[in-house]
Amino acid sequence: MKKNDIINVDIIDIGSNGEGVAKVDDIVIFIPFALLGENVDIHILKVNKKIAFAKIKKICKKSSIRCDAPCPYFTKCGGCDIQHIKYDEQLKIKTQIVKTALKKYARLNYDVAPCVASESCYNYRNKMQFPCSNKGIGMFAKNSHNLIDIQSCPLSSKMCDTAYSIFRRFAKLYNLSFYDENTHTGVIRNVLFRQVSDSIAICIVINGKKVDNIDKLIDLYSGEFKDKFSLYYNINTRKTNAILGDKTICLCGKDALKEQSFGITYYISPNSFM
Repeated sequence: MKKNDIINVDIIDIGSNGEGVAKVDDIVIFIPFALLGENVDIHILKVNKKIAFAKIKKICKKSSIRCDAPCPYFTKCGGCDIQHIKYDEQLKIKTQIVKTALKKYARLNYDVAPCVASESCYNYRNKMQFPCSNKGIGMFAKNSHNLIDIQSCPLSSKMCDTAYSIFRRFAKLYNLSFYDENTHTGVIRNVLFRQVSDSIAICIVINGKKVDNIDKLIDLYSGEFKDKFSLYYNINTRKTNAILGDKTICLCGKDALKEQSFGITYYISPNSFM
């Protein structure tokens, strides 16, 4: 087996990231978006001594648990891995991933309880972060810094998605300067959104001191969210892949948003891990 070979394989297992697993001549092959029980033609991308990586070229035998992903960016964007699997089957796979990890790393044969279903399969994610580059605003492709410009994410909460849409409109209207990680030029590196109860925090990570026409963005958010939003700069001028820098400035709203859960009150700033 070598790079660029086209071979036919049966998928015999699911990996920890939801990818299909095949085995040929004692070499384990990982194939994103392939499902257990499928037979697929694959294109070999990389071969090491005991493992290889490939992509699907053709699905010859399709699994009954496969479905059409609702997101038009799925398989291109690196934000999620298993939208092509029916939701009830996703829960079974996630349960098995936990069970396998406990056995492999902790040597425990533990009876893992079934994964609890979410009330909603979409519009549930209350924190979103989007990198920016000369290609636009969106998500990186998996295992790369190749940016996929996306208009909307179906996993994002509706409030976060609305805030993202407004920022995209503002960026286009005022021709904002986006960061180039190769030359370390440009201003806006990332934009982060976090919904806390009925309010939203919007944080613009910048390679500099300010964003031109920021008062116009405040007007746009005020028109949509009234007083239920806070806007921040985070200053990150370092040559690093880290998203946030050390200094955060509140431009509008509150320094931290208040959340209560299980009788505990939290104050969540843009730098908070929650």
